[in-house]
Amino acid sequence: MQFCKRSLGVKKCTQNDFVYGELGRCPMRNYRMYNIVKYWTKIILCDNKRYIKIVYNMLCEDILDGNVKLFLMSVKQRLKNQFLQNCCSPLDNSSRAGFYKHFAVFMFQPYLDT
Repeated sequence: MQFCKRSLGVKKCTQNDFVYGELGRCPMRNYRMYNIVKYWTKIILCDNKRYIKIVYNMLCEDILDGNVKLFLMSVKQRLKNQFLQNCCSPLDNSSRAGFYKHFAVFMFQPYLDT
């Protein structure tokens, strides 16, 4: 977050939601969770005799149906949606975000490339 705020040239006390919105980024927590799920799918696809495969066998039906990519895309989208819901609520209730929330769109802002 410090890097993002420095990149935008805003104060340290600027709300994180503003920074995420301007950069069109999600918290690193979302990327970590996605990578965990991605690794988990690798475990599921390993040899059936491995103990870890046996432990996660309850999800084999989804994996064996060929839905790994669909499953990962779904997880990624759900994490992003959850973040957006958690992000928008404080913005709606914030007195500091009165102007920002009416014009902001969650995406990397084109003016940042110039």
